[in-house]
Amino acid sequence: MSRIEYATLLREVLPVGLLDETVRRVVEESLSEGSDVSLHGACRLVLEALVAKGLFARGAPEGPADDAVVYHDRRGLLSVTLRHPGPAADEYRFPFRPLLPPELATDETKRALESILTGAAGEPSEDEPADSLRRIARFASETVPASRVLFVSLSETSSSPPFEPAERAVLAAAFREHFLRSGDPLHVPDLARDPLLAARAAEEGARSAAALPLRAGEEIYGAIEVLHPEPNAFDEHALGFFSFVALLAAGRIRSARHLEKLVYVDLLTGVFTRRFFEEQILREVERASRENTALALVMVDLDNFKEVNDRFGHPAGDAVLAEVAGILRDHVRRIDLVTRYGGEEFAILLPGASRDQAKVICERLRSLVQETPLPAAEEGGTFRLTTSIGIALHPDHTTAGSTTADVRRELLERADQALYAAKRSGKNRVIFWGEEHRP
Repeated sequence: MSRIEYATLLREVLPVGLLDETVRRVVEESLSEGSDVSLHGACRLVLEALVAKGLFARGAPEGPADDAVVYHDRRGLLSVTLRHPGPAADEYRFPFRPLLPPELATDETKRALESILTGAAGEPSEDEPADSLRRIARFASETVPASRVLFVSLSETSSSPPFEPAERAVLAAAFREHFLRSGDPLHVPDLARDPLLAARAAEEGARSAAALPLRAGEEIYGAIEVLHPEPNAFDEHALGFFSFVALLAAGRIRSARHLEKLVYVDLLTGVFTRRFFEEQILREVERASRENTALALVMVDLDNFKEVNDRFGHPAGDAVLAEVAGILRDHVRRIDLVTRYGGEEFAILLPGASRDQAKVICERLRSLVQETPLPAAEEGGTFRLTTSIGIALHPDHTTAGSTTADVRRELLERADQALYAAKRSGKNRVIFWGEEHRP
């Protein structure tokens, strides 16, 4: 925390240039006059104008009415305590930067950090990313004692361990949109002085709080929030350490998601892999059975695809697969799942789709592929391709009372049979299981 003169606050700290001409003129006149009373009034006017613009949030007076007021910058880590003229002047905090301060970098801390980094690199279990984040939280709370460290989800719909929902936090709950919009860290030295936060902070037994986004590149994965039962508990070094911890956690999440993408996303086509499909079909069958809703499984095969490779070469064939995958992915519903099942074959799950809905979706896909000029190897050349599509429905085409595994097997077998019926009957068509012998 630093103390400065009112003039410095106006010239170097507060974004006076964002305000209208009238306020800027008052600031210039006050700076010319130079009296503490005039400058204090100008600071108060500027800060209130920034509150009106939504750039700052006003806290509660520190003492008797108008004795001192705290303002929190919603764009970054800056809080200003504005006092009446006197020896105390004005207090403010600047943004902190990631660091591992010498006084915190003890041998014990280094060993704990080494354990986290080694574990992140070496543990293969599916739960390991969550385990890593729990170790990181424990590392932070033990390094700065009496702190409680939370990983907070900024999603309104879901959170998974060790992430807590935003409403369980203090700063991350009040400033959720701030984190999603700008990603700037926030620090409130004394929560009790801010009427927006005091009640929630009291429930949590917290007086100091800092919250930082878990950012890697342009991605924000959530926030890390640190609470302490005492006011003014976090100095510049502690804040820098928490920023370092946030970077460590964000990097761990990004690494886990990169590996997950390699496993679950087909790098050639950009749609999901068969491995991901095998996991999801079981979940969707379970959900459909539990909620008594429909589920359609669609198998799509590119007609005469071998001729594409033979005529234009495999690079052109790869480009065609990517183009068709994009058509499928972009023209199903948001809840649907498109996967590359193998070679030139795609599998699509349509949760909740009735027979008529599945028919409409699949006919649209078939028509779009047929009508789209696809890239050929020749300069500027294109050609057209068709698809054969087979559909199996649950519960229409599955055995009542079957297990999840049996329903999965029946859907796959029957969608595949419908696909080959479409091939046998002339290609470039959509057929449901059981229709193959109809005229």
